[in-house]
Amino acid sequence: MGGAGRGFAMRARGAGANVIVTEIDPMKALEAQMDGYRVATMESGGASGRPVRDADRNVEVIRVEHMKAMKDGAVVANSGHFNVEIDLED
Repeated sequence: MGGAGRGFAMRARGAGANVIVTEIDPMKALEAQMDGYRVATMESGGASGRPVRDADRNVEVIRVEHMKAMKDGAVVANSGHFNVEIDLED
């Protein structure tokens, strides 16, 4: 829930979306929860939404098992800094 993620979540919620935040940093996850967002892991429901958006700087945040759990027609968007956040090869 850095600046880009927080801004995207705020705008999505303002447009009526049910926003689920996935965050690996415990403090940022707590901040997201205190901002009123549901916080989950990718495995427990973070990948079940549509669209799924990534703004992380880590490698392979969205992997094939997450893609398989996504609803039909899900849109995956990477607005992170590099092209490594989504495991494109799998």
